Amino acid sequence: MKKISTKRWRLNYLVTYRDQICADYYRFDILQLLKHLASIYKLDYAIAECHQFASASDGYQQPSRTSITDLVYFRSNQNTLVDPKELRSIISCMFYTRRPLFFDAVQIYTQLYKVLIESPFPTEFYRHLESSFVEYHQGRHITRYIYAADLLLVIEKEQDFPLN
Repeated sequence: MKKISTKRWRLNYLVTYRDQICADYYRFDILQLLKHLASIYKLDYAIAECHQFASASDGYQQPSRTSITDLVYFRSNQNTLVDPKELRSIISCMFYTRRPLFFDAVQIYTQLYKVLIESPFPTEFYRHLESSFVEYHQGRHITRYIYAADLLLVIEKEQDFPLN
């Protein structure tokens, strides 16, 4: 994969669940899938679960009192491997079919560009580095993490290493 232009871009996705039962059932899988996309294409991402919108001017109107909305923020960085048009195409191919996906319990769509200013990218976000590492940015404070499965492999190799 080649690097895309260094111009920064943002893209927000809204994931709306019909009710709390649907959110409990589908949320983990959908958000994990979006996190993995961010990892594959080296995007910065943040997720606001049960996001409350201030008004209808946010580019979104709450369909009912029982619906729940998660807001997923994507932002490019110097290592990003996808452009926004391509990312939108990938996500739409994954979630939109002719038949109702998730039996109309979940709707996934992008937030309008004109309201991105009203939902700024959070100061707390994740950035994937290499295959095993993730940086957690909390304002100016940065913490580097390694995935548990990869850490266990390293520990296992260390324990099997013959002593001199």
